[in-house]
Amino acid sequence: MSKSDALDIKRALRSGQTPAQVAARLQKPYMVVYRIAIGETWKGSKKTGERISPARQLVLTAELRYRIWSAKRSTGASNAKLAKALRLSESMVARAVQDGRALTAYRAQRLMLTSGDLSMAMERYSLTMEEAEAMVTWASEHELPKHLQAEFAAEE
Repeated sequence: MSKSDALDIKRALRSGQTPAQVAARLQKPYMVVYRIAIGETWKGSKKTGERISPARQLVLTAELRYRIWSAKRSTGASNAKLAKALRLSESMVARAVQDGRALTAYRAQRLMLTSGDLSMAMERYSLTMEEAEAMVTWASEHELPKHLQAEFAAEE
């Protein structure tokens, strides 16, 4: 590959394109583009120190899960669109949405049980009557996933 090709790849990556998009558009092997994106030279594995593509978020933190779940609720965007906008994998977004739904169901159930009124849960979590009833029913029939139990318990 020529220096000109490598500079074209860097330019495209800096413009916000993903390594996969750049590889397809320039008809270059994905791994060549990826290695340039993570700061390796195009001639070998020697590091240049310049990482063009940001490191992926590997851990689904409570803050990130909340951000994804809030975006999903407010925009109604598909998981694929959210993943692209947030530069995350679709599987991470799907997990965050699933976790956000489970936590919201348990929170709505707790609020309904303490207040005796489903409308408070509807108002607090911006749910329709059907959504609130479905979530409270789901929470009564399913155990909260273990990885969410400590977070939920800490909220009390």
